[in-house]
Amino acid sequence: MFRNSTDVKVRVEEACYKLKKSEKLNIIGVACEFGVPKSLLSAKWKGRQPQVNKRLTKAEELTVYMYLKWPSIIGTSAQLPIVSGCTNNIL
Repeated sequence: MFRNSTDVKVRVEEACYKLKKSEKLNIIGVACEFGVPKSLLSAKWKGRQPQVNKRLTKAEELTVYMYLKWPSIIGTSAQLPIVSGCTNNIL
């Protein structure tokens, strides 16, 4: 896991460098290899500045809350990958 946002940025930059040198574009594979979220690598690759540790708006926070309420309704629990995935998709 990442120690801080600088670690994430460095890994994303390294992954982008590898993508530039690759003959075949494989964002998911490179993201897994460097241990970075695919969404961050994809955003950086497309020229957008990936946002790391962005705070949620009230509407986004409510959306996450409602999404996370669903597992308890069906009798299971929300785990970290579910929370991270949900939040990353909203952002």
